[in-house]
Order: sequence, then structure tokens, then C-alpha cells
Amino acid sequence: MRVRMSIIRNIVFCSEHFGANPREFWKRLQLSPAEYEQSDLMVDWHLGGVVWDIAQELSSNPIIGLLCGELSSEMALGLVGHLMQSSPNLEMAFNNVARFNLAFSEMYYYHMHPHPHEFEIEFAPTEAYWLHYPESARHSIEISMSGLLHVAQMLTGRKITPLYTTFSYSIAPEHLPTYQRILGKDLRTKQARNSIVLKWADVKLPVVGYNAELLRLFEQLAKEYIERHQQGSTNVVAMIRKVIMDNFQQQAPSLSEVAKKLGMAERSLQRKLQTEGFTFQQIIEELRSEMAIGLVKRKQFTANEIAYMLGYTDPGAFRRAFKRWTGVNPGEMAKS
Repeated sequence: MRVRMSIIRNIVFCSEHFGANPREFWKRLQLSPAEYEQSDLMVDWHLGGVVWDIAQELSSNPIIGLLCGELSSEMALGLVGHLMQSSPNLEMAFNNVARFNLAFSEMYYYHMHPHPHEFEIEFAPTEAYWLHYPESARHSIEISMSGLLHVAQMLTGRKITPLYTTFSYSIAPEHLPTYQRILGKDLRTKQARNSIVLKWADVKLPVVGYNAELLRLFEQLAKEYIERHQQGSTNVVAMIRKVIMDNFQQQAPSLSEVAKKLGMAERSLQRKLQTEGFTFQQIIEELRSEMAIGLVKRKQFTANEIAYMLGYTDPGAFRRAFKRWTGVNPGEMAKS
């Protein structure tokens, strides 16, 4: 997995407003001046993981991600930011973020869930990110939530307040007023996913800078950017992982279904995977193991429930697979 340098730069820039020393920041990140200047450079995801840990330490602010969202702009997303600016309304702007988020990060995904009376935007760090950098993943969720609302206001000239906001984790009572100021009064913790839920009337608001020609141009450039970076095996696998995650309904989609959604021939996709030393089944197995470990560690579901969610008809088969992946049983990990 990788993340765009512009995202790292945005975090450092925002953190400076809350007391973080930028020189100390860059020293801790061990980035050269040349790397820092390449805003479109895709860097290893571990750098994206530690950047929030450093930001929190240097600023002594446990909700720095939430606050940084209010200082962020769509330009941190590069081409995707231009796509948002050129979209006809917020609905398409949000959908463009979800469609092309691999152009700026492979560490978490945006999922749009249109419901009859409301529009839900889900913020989903990968399970590997959750497991290795839980605090960092939380900050990523919160900067994405507050940042998307801030950008929405910039694009439409209207302040957007969620109907309600859900979190998979708890919020410290002393920080509750700040969360409510930014994300609305109705905050629901310990939920199945992290999301903001908006009124359809707000999602349909027009974007002031809508330009159909620029929209087509930036859409093509974003597609080409992702295709260019497919040459790295991490990016190809990340795209496949995203399609599987987006379409995982107890059972993973087939290779042919994934190829179709990526606009590729099944044989071409197989050749790419073989050339890079991966198999489709290996990717599915890795995803299942990451999801299983993440779900067990959250202690919200029983082993049988997790087995069902991951498509195992036999809970015993799931337990055996889990022990093969981790060396321990689900119950043992849940207690640790």
C-alpha cells in the first residue's frame, strides 16, 4: 500500500497550526527535501501510518486529525481535488473521491451508500492499517470526515451539517463538544462503521465551479494516473483489493467479476498477477485474514458471527483458518 506525498505534506502543514515543529516533523519522518517537493510521489504506507503518530506527539493534541480537517482543502487530493471542483453537484464530487481515491491513498477507502431518505459516506481504513496503526487510522477517519465537510462548504458556499455521524469506537467525553461543533450534535459510537450521513437536499447542492469540459479532462487524467502507477505491483493488488472489498457480500467476487469492474480481460489480469508473483486466491486469503483479525480484535462479534460474515458455512473451518493465519484461536486473540 502507498499514500500520496501531498497527503503527508497536508498533515505536516496542518499540524504546525497546533504546535508541531515542522523541522522536527521532517526529521522524524526521515524524508529528503527532494522527496518532500514531489507532491505526486506515492510513498510507503508505513510512512502514512507514523505521520499521525508523530503529529499527535509533537502537538500533544489527541484530536488533531479532526481539527486538521477544518484546515484542509481539496488540493491535497491532487487530480481528485480538481475533479471535485469541476463536478456539477456534491453527489458527483463525493462519488469521484470514492472512484479515484487510489490516486491519493491505498490505505483507506470511501464508500457511498445512497439510502431512500439520506446519503451515507463511509470512511474505511484497510484492516492492515487498523491493526498496525489504530490511532493513526482514527485520525485518518476524522480528518476525512471534517475535511470532506469543509471542502463541501468551499465548493458550494453552504455549511453542511450531517444528520448524524457514526463511529466504530468511543469518544472521550472532554472532546465531545468539539466533535459536535464539527460533525453535528447526533454522534453515535460503537457502530458497525465510520460514516457521516447527510440530507439528500445537501448532497444535491450545485458546485460553484462546475465545468463539464474540465470534469472530463480531469477524469481522464485521474484514470491515466492510476493506470501509470499500476506498473508497481502494490498498486495493482490495491486496485483488486478495493474491488473485492467493495463487492464482498459474504462471498468474494470472482476473478472474472473483478476483471470486468477494472475494465480488463480476465486473462490480462491473470497475467499481471502471475508476472508480479501474486495469485487471485492469495489476495482473497490475505483480505479474509485481515478482516478476521480486525473483527476479532474489535470484540463486537462472536467467532461464529465472523465466520458467517466472511462466507464460512462451517465455523470450525474458520477457526482452523484463523489459527493458521495467526497461530492462536479467535477466542485467545480476543482476550489479549
